[in-house]
Amino acid sequence: MKVSDLMATKVISCSGDTPLSQVMGKMKQNGIHQMPVIDNGMLAGMVELRTIITRELDPVSAKARTVMTSTATISPDADAEDAVSLLIKSGSRALPVVNDNAVIGIISETDLLKVELKDGPVESLLSRCDYVEPSDDLGKAEHIMRYNNVSRVPVVDKGKVVGMVDTMDLISVYLKGKQKFTPRGRESGEKDKVPMYSISAGTVMKPPVIIGKREKISKVAALLQKNEHIAAYETGTVYTVTPKDILETLFTPEGGVPVQVTHLREDPITEAKINKILLKSSATIMKIEPAAGTMNIYVETHHDEGKKKYSMRARLPTPKGLFVAHEWGWNITDVAQNLAGTLEKEILRKYGRDRTMGKRAGESRKQA
Repeated sequence: MKVSDLMATKVISCSGDTPLSQVMGKMKQNGIHQMPVIDNGMLAGMVELRTIITRELDPVSAKARTVMTSTATISPDADAEDAVSLLIKSGSRALPVVNDNAVIGIISETDLLKVELKDGPVESLLSRCDYVEPSDDLGKAEHIMRYNNVSRVPVVDKGKVVGMVDTMDLISVYLKGKQKFTPRGRESGEKDKVPMYSISAGTVMKPPVIIGKREKISKVAALLQKNEHIAAYETGTVYTVTPKDILETLFTPEGGVPVQVTHLREDPITEAKINKILLKSSATIMKIEPAAGTMNIYVETHHDEGKKKYSMRARLPTPKGLFVAHEWGWNITDVAQNLAGTLEKEILRKYGRDRTMGKRAGESRKQA
């Protein structure tokens, strides 16, 4: 199957000078989380909703170019399997389809779920996740999104998953400067506006789709094509599954688990050093657990008396649960090295084996 058979030909885009308020308005209207930035007829980058929501920006004055990142592209004649590989390697949710330097379509994770999948129980693809209760404020949900580098947070009430809050639900909050918000079902007006952190998650949550851990991957893929808010719950633990989790079953990483780095904005030499550290770590993790998912790295830069201070968070889903690590410091390469070391130690501790044993286990699993 070719990319041209699956892609959406209606391209919703913006320019680099488009205010973020307009970008988010288009995203909400069209139900999309990423948007190509096109300047002078040329693709300049991609804007992701999660990036906008988790940054302190004025949506009226800030422009799309403030948060856009470079993006991989794909040809309409490429195989769907190539698109899956590129999507996972890039960490994107969608890829611009380009022909003769012109964007002619978009292919997303959801589009690619239509390819033939390896079927079986979805249990191994589920990731444990943090959640909020209906009475918790939206600030807590936003914090979980930022800290864990995710786009959705389950809402749990008395041991049951009752809803889901995602970045799309936070657009209305963000457009009012994160300080004032009009809950659903109430007429707009100054008298209705209340502080964001007084709004409960239960006010804006959407109904979830609940699955069993033994549900077939093919059925879950069909559900994800229509609804991203899928969760599973078992004895106090909440799990979610995303389109990318399923697509990763079609992807065989070369040398290590896939790595996605968000908000890394250093000089090329420094970025190359950091990427080398993370790729080396991903290869180590691959030997311990070949079935691990994408290693998501989120970078934040803080300014303190003219000096840069960095924090880096890692999030790695595995069959034995979600691993999260957090490190900070003044030297970003040292932070990356410490983060990789912390993550590896946690995984080794959980799996209860040394590197040599992990390597043998990985080889045995491949042979099986």
